[in-house]
Amino acid sequence: MASTPYGSSKSGIKGDGMTAIQVTPSGKLRTLLSRSADVVGYDFRNGSVYTMHDRNRIARLVEGNDGNVYLYNPVSQWESNSWLKLDKANGDTLVARFPQVLYTEDGENYYAFPLFYDAKADTYAPKELDADNYLAESRFVYKDGVLTQLDDALIGQVMDNYQWMDAGDSHLVVAPVDIAQNKLPDGLADKLSTYIISYDKGGSDPVSVVVKGVTDGGKVYLSNPLSSDNSQWIIGQINGDKAVFTTNQYLGPDTVKTNYHQFFHAASFTRKDSVDYEGNNVFHYDYAEQPSVTLSYDAAQDEYVAQANEAFVISKGADVKGYAAPAFYAYQEKAATPKDPYFSDFQMYNNDYGYGIFNFVLPTLDTNKKYLNPDHLYYCFYLDDSTEPCYLYKTDYIKMQADSMNIFPADYSDGYDMAPLDENVHQVYYYFADFDRLGVQSIYRAGGEEHRSNIAWITYRQATGVEKVTTDAVDQPAAVEYYDLQGRRLDRPMSGVVIRRARYANGRVVVSKMIRK
Repeated sequence: MASTPYGSSKSGIKGDGMTAIQVTPSGKLRTLLSRSADVVGYDFRNGSVYTMHDRNRIARLVEGNDGNVYLYNPVSQWESNSWLKLDKANGDTLVARFPQVLYTEDGENYYAFPLFYDAKADTYAPKELDADNYLAESRFVYKDGVLTQLDDALIGQVMDNYQWMDAGDSHLVVAPVDIAQNKLPDGLADKLSTYIISYDKGGSDPVSVVVKGVTDGGKVYLSNPLSSDNSQWIIGQINGDKAVFTTNQYLGPDTVKTNYHQFFHAASFTRKDSVDYEGNNVFHYDYAEQPSVTLSYDAAQDEYVAQANEAFVISKGADVKGYAAPAFYAYQEKAATPKDPYFSDFQMYNNDYGYGIFNFVLPTLDTNKKYLNPDHLYYCFYLDDSTEPCYLYKTDYIKMQADSMNIFPADYSDGYDMAPLDENVHQVYYYFADFDRLGVQSIYRAGGEEHRSNIAWITYRQATGVEKVTTDAVDQPAAVEYYDLQGRRLDRPMSGVVIRRARYANGRVVVSKMIRK
């Protein structure tokens, strides 16, 4: 006789006494697993729901001492820091019974609940079980260390009236990574040198990034440019004057920034031109995975150069970081004069918030377009007619690493007011409203010498388009909204990375990522 599916009352979820499982259950904890799922989330930038196939997300589960299995963070787009309980059934079968509390905020519970796509309403909603109840279970199998969802239920986040919170996961599979991680052979750690990887981002100049590398035993080893711990390695096979990099190399887990397992892929690329939602001409690179890419190898110069349409790609789940037309070589320290920086964005001082924001580009090239080591690159600022770099003080920059600073390393970040947005673009919050011009200068210290670029200036008129009268004359947005990275509206910018959406009186909308409070 078939068992009756678990049901939940249509009158609403009665959450009295229900709590989220936020303490790791007793049992065998399995970490650094790989999770794939069809994910639904909310894109707050355009107010739409998106779907994607998420893969290689770092996952963990517990094989409970009670015979049940517990899955951490069941709704991937919301870090609830809680566990979903899957009850043991017959054989290898498990049943997740709902509702289960994901987390509690301001005294209100948010629940995990199985949802199904309603084509007529174009949304996800509970499935009717009978006149009084909704279907409230999802079935899984756990065998040989692999957890697989058997049905099509979207494990979604809902409120106590079953209102969907625009997030959920379906077709879940949680399993060990089935590819061995690349390793640096014993004895090579002491032979590592500094290498510079240059690549094309579509601008007037290539950009570069510093890695560690070594050539040994017919192979070349490069550290993952997206990892700073030198434990993840890309490996190429040297054949005469060629170096071949095969695709799908497992680099390792990133538990600090992305929470994904990272893989190296060999690829070709094409440029795609388009127009963004603000009407600006933009482009992106489309990458197509290839079995391998082959770089020319100059042993005398210890230099490797890819063909024009080849790329290195590092995947972080559905997101990828492409290095188009890469070249890399062993860095030899020598003195050089850095290329001039320039301002890329300037948001004027806002009286309501008490700060303004500017972005600037710090090229990693010298004046002869030779690559610099970003580890030896610095910058400073000038204000109005001062001939000396101006100081920034801890009274304003509360996360600053000293009481005051006037010279900053190229990768300087206090995680609050100043931080790189990518390899070349830097963002700074400033706390002064009265200025005529602001300057930025690059400094390169290498070969026992220090060389400085010209000072790149931006004037009040260049920043605002108006003559300086008062800050009331600045083209201020008609409305500004802030969101966190999960799409939740913020009353004001909070600590960390936030999204700023500014709407102007002429209808122009500008969306930008900020690192702040």
